[in-house]
Amino acid sequence: MAAVAPEDPRFRAAQAAFLTLRLFDHWVAFGAAVSADSSRALATTRDDIARLEVDAELRQILAAITDTLVTLPAAEPHPLLPRLHALAALLESRGHQAEAGDVFATIARHADPSTQLDLAYESLMRAGRCLRRAGELGWADQSYAQAAALAYRDRDRLRQLLARLGRAKVLWDRGDPAAADAMIDELIADAEDAQSAVVTSMLLYERAQLSWARGDRGGAARQAFRAFDLAPGVPERDEILDALAAWLEAMGAVDAARVTRGARETIRLAGTRPSPRRAESDRATAIEVARAIAEALRGAGLAPEPSR
Repeated sequence: MAAVAPEDPRFRAAQAAFLTLRLFDHWVAFGAAVSADSSRALATTRDDIARLEVDAELRQILAAITDTLVTLPAAEPHPLLPRLHALAALLESRGHQAEAGDVFATIARHADPSTQLDLAYESLMRAGRCLRRAGELGWADQSYAQAAALAYRDRDRLRQLLARLGRAKVLWDRGDPAAADAMIDELIADAEDAQSAVVTSMLLYERAQLSWARGDRGGAARQAFRAFDLAPGVPERDEILDALAAWLEAMGAVDAARVTRGARETIRLAGTRPSPRRAESDRATAIEVARAIAEALRGAGLAPEPSR
């Protein structure tokens, strides 16, 4: 908030969100006295929310939090968590990563894992993502570690892999790409052992992006192709081929890039045609274009890694 003037709408928005979250924390800690009509904290928070004249979306969410809070007979946070989730999602969409991470972490802290496991896990994962983007790497790693622990208790292997991937990204951001690569390789092996093509594809694509970032262009192209070969649907294939084509162009492999962009368009068009057996049709198209891309990669000296 110190970066902008008090009259700036961004300052008012940040202050209103901060006061609302602080009111919630105090209400959980001290009970109904915080939400009473005579509460100075409640009055101050509502005044700040009312001043959000040009931000109707944020004003509505914050007002819903305070209005719900005062109607509850006891400091029971669970009914308010969906409203806090809406606030966190809005802050994240606007690029306020540290603030969104704080709200997601608050939700996870109060969610009951025995009845709200999905909410707790998702909030920890999104807290990790937001805090990592904000540069709060220690807190991000802690959020991912807690998400992994929840998934372990629930015996959800795929969620464990996703949380561990978050920790690998933190290692990368800390400047330790070797450790990040080693962890992702371990995750890929675990996903293959679990016979999850969906997660294996996602991990390979993450691996490809890290390889590209550190200058291993050939490795990135090969890993992206393998991720495409295992991708579960049209949106995932489209995203991977878009990145692969851009990488090939940057490498000077113009013919391979042209083939990849053509393959991407073929997959997108096929996905718009009516078909009574959509999944099978999309997969058949993907197999067909994969052959063309593989041949183009071989022609560019980038022979794809064999599928395991």
